[in-house]
Amino acid sequence: MDQQRGDGGGSGGSSAVSGSGIIYRGQGYDGVHDRMLSFTIEDRPGVGGDGAGTGHKGMGIVRHSDDGENVDNPGTLVCCGRFPKPIPFIIGQEFCERFSYYGMRAILGKPPIEQMSILYTSVINSSTLPCFSITRHTLDNIHRAVLYFTNFFGFSDSRATVLYHTFIMISYLTSVFGAILADSSLGKFKTILYLSIVYCAGNAVMAVTAIPKVAGDPPNWAGAMVGLVLIAIGTGGIKPCVSAFGGDQFHASQQHLLQSFFAAFYFSINAGSTLSTIITPKLRADVHCYGQDECYSLAFGLPAVLMAVATVVFIIGSSYYRRNIPTRNVILDFIRVIKVSILHKFSRNKGDIQVPKSHWLDPARKHFGDEFVNEVRQVLSVFIVFIPAPLFWTLFDQQGSRWTLQAQQMQMFNMGPLGRFRPDQMQAANAILVLIFIPVFERLVYPFLRRLHIPHTPLQRMISGMLLCGLAFVISGLLQIRIDASRPDLTIPTDMIQLRVTNVAGMSAKVTIMDTTVPQHSIYASWNTKVATIAFNNSLTDGSATRYFDISPEGMTIFFITDGLNPFVISNLTLSPNNRYSVHIYSDSNNGTFGFLVTDDKALRKNIDSNDEDPDAIDVKEDDVRIKFINLTPIELRITKPKKTRKAIISSLLQLTSTHYNEAVFPSGSVSLLFQEGDNGTAIRNFTTLNTKIEDGADYSFVLRWDGTKPYATRLIDVKGNSVSILLQLPQYVVVSCGEILFSITGLEFAFSEAPVSMKAVVQAGWLITVTIGSLIVIVVAESSFFNQRDEFFFFAGMMGVVCLLFIYIATTYKYLNPIYRDKSRKSTEKNTGDTTPLILSTEDNTSFA
Repeated sequence: MDQQRGDGGGSGGSSAVSGSGIIYRGQGYDGVHDRMLSFTIEDRPGVGGDGAGTGHKGMGIVRHSDDGENVDNPGTLVCCGRFPKPIPFIIGQEFCERFSYYGMRAILGKPPIEQMSILYTSVINSSTLPCFSITRHTLDNIHRAVLYFTNFFGFSDSRATVLYHTFIMISYLTSVFGAILADSSLGKFKTILYLSIVYCAGNAVMAVTAIPKVAGDPPNWAGAMVGLVLIAIGTGGIKPCVSAFGGDQFHASQQHLLQSFFAAFYFSINAGSTLSTIITPKLRADVHCYGQDECYSLAFGLPAVLMAVATVVFIIGSSYYRRNIPTRNVILDFIRVIKVSILHKFSRNKGDIQVPKSHWLDPARKHFGDEFVNEVRQVLSVFIVFIPAPLFWTLFDQQGSRWTLQAQQMQMFNMGPLGRFRPDQMQAANAILVLIFIPVFERLVYPFLRRLHIPHTPLQRMISGMLLCGLAFVISGLLQIRIDASRPDLTIPTDMIQLRVTNVAGMSAKVTIMDTTVPQHSIYASWNTKVATIAFNNSLTDGSATRYFDISPEGMTIFFITDGLNPFVISNLTLSPNNRYSVHIYSDSNNGTFGFLVTDDKALRKNIDSNDEDPDAIDVKEDDVRIKFINLTPIELRITKPKKTRKAIISSLLQLTSTHYNEAVFPSGSVSLLFQEGDNGTAIRNFTTLNTKIEDGADYSFVLRWDGTKPYATRLIDVKGNSVSILLQLPQYVVVSCGEILFSITGLEFAFSEAPVSMKAVVQAGWLITVTIGSLIVIVVAESSFFNQRDEFFFFAGMMGVVCLLFIYIATTYKYLNPIYRDKSRKSTEKNTGDTTPLILSTEDNTSFA
């Protein structure tokens, strides 16, 4: 009988045959409780091996600690029918912490990378839990981080994207720091507690610095950066430990409850993240505080309160927790093995270490033993599989950045009493879809594949997930083509102008616009002769406007003809070239004549094109609504919001003057305006209140006219709003959510099951580093500005296709150590090639650690 190790490492054993069946006695290391166990395996009918942890029906295990304690008779208090009593505190803490994190991220200004770090999909073959957090790391904070950075600090989209992904990188890098603390010195409980306090401090800094003028006027971003660094240290530090600490609370006889615990734990994560993703953007956009349209301080304050609650809940359960004192730092030992081997390989003096030419790690065997060096070899083989993983996170993480910025270019919708749907709320679709799809995959998709005898090994599932993620970016690129096609063309021909005429005279009129141009080919006129052409000749009702025409900036003539009145003619009108204008023709009520007012309508938005270097471009969100006010009344006007504070939007608008687009920017949906008579910016009396709908991303001119006693507004559309529905983003979210389930959950399961028991934390740290590398790739591409948004989507999809080919090659050469995966892989190989050669090396060449 081959010697196998239980729970992490066997030191030897013996077997015998009795009347009751085969009996095997040995010792093993219990990684959960950090102690040596002696155990006996018996062939006892009626004893469920699956529940005992052997994975073989009819086999029973009786385990004892090195001092003789029977660990299958737990003394931990049980609540909720099955779970140990500390579990509700840990799940409650995780719900509040995830609400805090995703709520903060939702307003930062993303994507989510949301790694579903949960071993939900398979039978756990070891009682040892890795020290990593079962979370959806969609640090896809991006949109929130992106929104906060762009709206509050005025950063460009590219710079906000870089800052957001830098935050993600730090959050994942600090997870290694948290794992080292938990494994080497503080233990999981103290690591979680201390870093939760740091986390709370970071949230508090974010909430306080978001109060207007606290960080200066204009606000300085240094305080927010300090807050984000503290949050990154806190969330990253506790990330590797919370789920493992929860697993520590289960005794050996309760190992069959781990999968149920992971399901409850994961549900709390997604419930917290989904609720916060919906609630915090609403607080930001719909609550007005400190005289501002958006309340960032409240939006950051709620996550701060929830993180404080998470810490309190965790502390309340402290008397029930089982705590393990770390005795060894496997991460540092892992590094030392690599160091010794590299130094030996490049050292001229090999010293007394003489090894046969075999593997480059073999020189470390003398210092660390064969067993540990073999485990390092296995870890490195798993790391090779991780090589293609960063690109998945590169794409997946952009849900919170590029996809949210794409959502800003789309048309929102009203949700009844819940208000108007906002672009940053679209990220909630991923969390909701994942909650729906996990049971669908578990109960329908995977059983269906098994019935069809279609192999689906972990690496096969991961490749499928990467392909789906690439497909999602193809869909987003096609959607961007449709969005770009729906945009108005604001290009002005060189040395020309765009001009329109609006009729605000109170009556219908026939309008003729005559353009004077120099003919390119003419036998009837010299090159210096200007010929008049008619750009527009039609009736125009009161309150309407012509479209914009490309015409010459010099010598144009406009005829405004009404019934019963003398024609009104604007002749030889000359304007500055390369600009956009409106000519507003109005009626002068004092003398019954007509007059006109020319307004400048050129106002590009920087994020219509991220590469736009026009100094006149206004840096606003693409779903914002901009309004220009034109005063044709006989009095000075003051325009405010009809709130108790009556904050002035335009403090003073003199007669026959206009504002600019950047003076009045509103969120889409509807706007309420109160018109007041003003005197040097001071309100004298109130007039009427205007309530009107405004479309996402539109530009308007509100022409304020006089009815004899009070002003009223005529609304003109200067630039049409977004016309492509945001619901068309759902297909790409559905596809990427399926890809996430196949890649992220399976990847964590693979990393856990294929790693040696003593090296689980090392492998999990390596898995988290792939997320960091993915964020780095996004930063490089975003800063390079090589592509427009559409081409960037297709570029990432193409990169994913290339990386998938590399992953397929790696997967075909990888030898599974886990027996379950090895059997699936062998069946797949036999079915496809008829080859029955084992896919795992012999024990002499590659020791099994499953």
